[in-house]
Amino acid sequence: MEGLTIAALTAGAALFIAFFPITVSLDVHLDLKARKLFFGVRLYGLLRLLGGYIEPRAEGIAVHLSRKKALLLPYGQMLLSRPDLNKLHGFHITEVQAITETGTDAHDIFLAAALLSLGNAAGAAFQGKCRIRNDVLLSTGTRLTSRIKVKFNLFAVLVLLIKLAMEAFITWMEEKKSTIS
Repeated sequence: MEGLTIAALTAGAALFIAFFPITVSLDVHLDLKARKLFFGVRLYGLLRLLGGYIEPRAEGIAVHLSRKKALLLPYGQMLLSRPDLNKLHGFHITEVQAITETGTDAHDIFLAAALLSLGNAAGAAFQGKCRIRNDVLLSTGTRLTSRIKVKFNLFAVLVLLIKLAMEAFITWMEEKKSTIS
């Protein structure tokens, strides 16, 4: 009887862990004057998972993860790859906050108005599914700060990993077939 209790508790704990909601927030700050996009990824808004900044270069986009570590994504490679959003069914955006800081020039105010109306339209479209807040501040320079919160669970991650593994296996089998023929 004791073994059955341990098995039931283990199965219950595994189900709890697999379906417990995980919240990850992505903080982004775009400074047009510095031509950099700063980012940070946090678990439950507290534990920092990743951070750095992105800047355009002549060869491609440089993603700086630390002072000594950076990735270069060539423009040609990015144009050839297309993201498949169908794999992200278990990931849900729950909150989007955006603050746009613009100057007082006419084109800056037009940009602010366009972003504000875009945010309001998105808020109306996702009403009930996602909380969207969009603010505009008049200041010097043009900056955009936003936070996006995404909820998912480990089961969704497991399903995504299985899909990616199956696609890699199918690609490998097709390449193997083409080299044999």
